[in-house]
Amino acid sequence: MVLSNRIRVILPVVLAGLLGQGCQESIEFTRRPGEDPVAGKQPAVRTQVYLASPVDAAGVQEHIESQLPARAAKFSARIKKAACYEKNGRKRCRSARVTGEINRDGVARLLGNGREVHVVVPLHYTLTAKGAGAASRVSDTISGKITVSGVYQLSLDKNMKPRVRFTKSYRWSSKPRVPVLSGELSLESFVTRRLGRYFRRFASSIENALDTEPTVKLLEEAWQNLYYPIRVSDEPAIWIRGEPSKVFFAGLGGDANDMSLRFGVTTRLKTFHKERPMPLIPLSLPKLAEDAPEGIESRVLMPLMIKYDRLAERLGEALPKGKVTIADNVEKAPVVEITGHKMFSAGGRLAMSIDLKADVPGAWRSMFGTAYLVGTPRTAEGQKRMRLANVGFTEATPTPSLFDDGRFLIPEAPFVKAFGTALDVDLSDSISRALRDANRWTGRKFTDNLVIGGHFDGAEVHSIEAKPEGLLINLNLIGDLAISADLPVDGEGSMMTTASTKAAH
Repeated sequence: MVLSNRIRVILPVVLAGLLGQGCQESIEFTRRPGEDPVAGKQPAVRTQVYLASPVDAAGVQEHIESQLPARAAKFSARIKKAACYEKNGRKRCRSARVTGEINRDGVARLLGNGREVHVVVPLHYTLTAKGAGAASRVSDTISGKITVSGVYQLSLDKNMKPRVRFTKSYRWSSKPRVPVLSGELSLESFVTRRLGRYFRRFASSIENALDTEPTVKLLEEAWQNLYYPIRVSDEPAIWIRGEPSKVFFAGLGGDANDMSLRFGVTTRLKTFHKERPMPLIPLSLPKLAEDAPEGIESRVLMPLMIKYDRLAERLGEALPKGKVTIADNVEKAPVVEITGHKMFSAGGRLAMSIDLKADVPGAWRSMFGTAYLVGTPRTAEGQKRMRLANVGFTEATPTPSLFDDGRFLIPEAPFVKAFGTALDVDLSDSISRALRDANRWTGRKFTDNLVIGGHFDGAEVHSIEAKPEGLLINLNLIGDLAISADLPVDGEGSMMTTASTKAAH
């Protein structure tokens, strides 16, 4: 009897405990993806690095200026049917006599443009036209400005000594044809007939002013050092390391007051974030390639890290709030409540875990668990906006209570939408900051004698990698990357010459 009373007391407590445990079920709604990121190769770009040494060409420019005559041409010519007038209601045209002068209009300049050298001469012309015979009252006076450039071809012989040849061709700032009355007069023959003899003489003077020896020494030193990691940033710590494969002559750049002689190195260039990479074994400097590569711009990968906690904040704002029915037209649509979320890398993709409490109509207990989605961050070529592609649940677990006639009861769409919203990121400001940071590399020493120069003015997304701590966005910076000698100047500091690839060809 005593035992029976004791059972009556204990039994309700036990039943209550069993019922309390039976009112909830802890499960995984979908399978958890592996968190270890796929070990991929360090991304690299094939690019050009330029080596530049200054050229003292001011003396040659002064010589050219002193040799050129003040008057380029004095001429008299006849233009057929240029002087038109009306007589008896009909238009009649007679020839016109044109006389004039073409004179210098400023200082001649010496310009380097890749494998071409230009001697640029500004001119001013004045001419008078008068009709002949019955058209003698038809006249006009015309003046204007035009610039002519003599073009020289620059090359190297087998000993890397410069050779300069006048091509007998000319470049004009505009077409050298002047409208005169109802006709047209070409100034080209008048100018080239007079100035051509001077242009021919300047080839040897330009050649004598060019000394490739300092640039060749710079090329040899830079070639060896490109195999070693070069630290280009302290915070964050960033290194670049090359694998040079080809050298070529890139010619001249700039004007006589700031002219540089340049070689180019084609290399696979890798960027390393945080940890210094191991150096590579340098290969011997190869012979100069006969032709320069088609792509003359420099490209460097700059890492940009977006931490998961920043993205998780955006995700929290996009996820449904409170207890909601997130499926329509489903007989057993569950009421769910999101209790937590996070992001992590999964096999090279980005994963999202959503902690859920789900109440399915007709079920006698709630379900607590986690659903997982994966997606691939990407941008379209040339775009500056990141988005998520190929988003979806991982494989559903075979839990009977999660299915109704083979249909998975937890709908995918609202989570896909929230995940996509969180990853829809405008990268424009980050790209602008990366460009500013990269342009601070200019003047940074990486050996006792060498410094990094150049300028980057464009960027695009090269690749996006899901790392354990966040998304690593590799920006492809586009512009100039130059290695130059660190040259001392009077007083404190140093002077660096750089090369612009914009005028390389």
